[in-house]
Amino acid sequence: MKFREHLEDIDFDGAEVVDVARKDDVVIVYFRKGILLPSHPAHSRFSGTLDSYEISFFGLKNEEALKYVGVGESVAYLGKIPVESLEHIIHEDDQFTFGGYVEREPWYEWRFNANEYEVRLGNS
Repeated sequence: MKFREHLEDIDFDGAEVVDVARKDDVVIVYFRKGILLPSHPAHSRFSGTLDSYEISFFGLKNEEALKYVGVGESVAYLGKIPVESLEHIIHEDDQFTFGGYVEREPWYEWRFNANEYEVRLGNS
C-alpha cells in the first residue's frame, strides 16, 4: 500500500532505521517499528506496531547528518545510517529532520530537503 502523504500520521518514537539505500537524488529509508495513528487511512489494516515499512524521498538535496557532542555543538556524522533509533521525524515544507540515537548514544540529526516522498506499508 503506497501513500504520498500522511507522514504526520505515523508515530516514529522508537522506530528503527534498518537500512538506507541511495540512487542519484533518491534515498529509500527502511524502517522497523512504528505505529499508524488512527488518522492514517490504513490504520484499520495495519493496526498496532508496524513490522516493516519504507519511505522513499525524491529530489534529495541539502543533506547533512550531525552528531551532537555538547550543548549546541555538533560535528558531521558519516555513518551509512545517520540515525538508527528515532525519537521523531519533523516535516516542514520540503525539509525533513530525523532525530534520535546511534548505537544508543544521543543525539544525532539527519536533515535534508526532498521534493516528494512515498510511504510503503507492508508488501506494497
